Amino acid sequence: MLLSLNLLKKTKRAKIFKLISQKSMKKTVLILLIALFLIGGLSFVLAEDKVIFPNSNANTKNKVDLVCMQKAVETRETAVAAAYDKQTTTIKSGLAARKLDLIEAWKKQTVRERTLAIVAASKKFRSTRFNAHKTYQQEVRLAWTAYKQQAKVCRNIDKEVEGNATDLSL
Repeated sequence: MLLSLNLLKKTKRAKIFKLISQKSMKKTVLILLIALFLIGGLSFVLAEDKVIFPNSNANTKNKVDLVCMQKAVETRETAVAAAYDKQTTTIKSGLAARKLDLIEAWKKQTVRERTLAIVAASKKFRSTRFNAHKTYQQEVRLAWTAYKQQAKVCRNIDKEVEGNATDLSL
């Protein structure tokens, strides 16, 4: 009897706690939403109308030779495209060689010889594909390195002229 009375009290407490927590949760969510709307509204009111355009005269220090940059980008992209063409050509020739090797492997009469030939053809193609990808990565890395060096030259044109000038105020 005492046990059931305690369970009854606990369930009543649990129900009361749920009601209280639901009411307080609703109030908390409502207060948070109102606060968010107020903060959002205040941010629009207090915002300043400052618009900075990329081509404005705000950064007169950073001058770039546009023709030089265009040539640098063209050189980089041409080198990347050539590297990609070279990679795909190498992989295509590797696929053709694997096809011929597999055809020859299936002409073998014993299972052991055939299996060894198939594995060898797969390894040969895998190494060809791996080497082609490594070569591609190296060529792209070289193209980007050359581009970055050329971009520095394009950005430092005015600085070189200023650096060679003589200060007559001394």
